[in-house]
Amino acid sequence: MGTVTKGNNSPATEIIFDRVIALLEEDKFDENYPNDVSFIAADLPGFGEAMAEALLGGKPIVVVFPDGRERLIPAATARQPQN
Repeated sequence: MGTVTKGNNSPATEIIFDRVIALLEEDKFDENYPNDVSFIAADLPGFGEAMAEALLGGKPIVVVFPDGRERLIPAATARQPQN
């Protein structure tokens, strides 16, 4: 497997990289996260914009904080038409 180069990533972004790589190497990614999940580092300068884009995409989101905590936001479900 290739390596991920570390640059000027935020602490939460580094946690995301480490977790995703470990899960992929252990073939446990699908057991721990829903399909099509988006990971967003809470300490990104553009966190609000990244969240808005991900929410509009209607896919599940995992927000990862610099201290290692994470929160899963389930995929949005389509509203049911009112009769």
